[in-house]
Amino acid sequence: MNKQDLIDKRLFWDTDFDTLDIEKNSVFIISRIISCGNICDFENLLKIYPYERIQKDIQSANYLSPRNLNFVSTFFEIDKSNFKCYSKTQLSQQRGESWWS
Repeated sequence: MNKQDLIDKRLFWDTDFDTLDIEKNSVFIISRIISCGNICDFENLLKIYPYERIQKDIQSANYLSPRNLNFVSTFFEIDKSNFKCYSKTQLSQQRGESWWS
């Protein structure tokens, strides 16, 4: 079975799924599955990528909701301060910016 067949295409409604490269677009794919997928999608994610790859790549995600950030931080045993999206949120709050500005 092709690894790409394990990904639910509905999670990528705004993207030409057929142009996604599993390796080159891993940060985008991993963060989208974590942000929009369900438990089955997450289980498939663990079949597509090695644990260490997900652990490394998810830290580069531009955005994770607080709930998803808590989940991946706990699941992968990563301090929140190591996440790019957490650092960006903290900087915005220090400057008095909201997420939509």
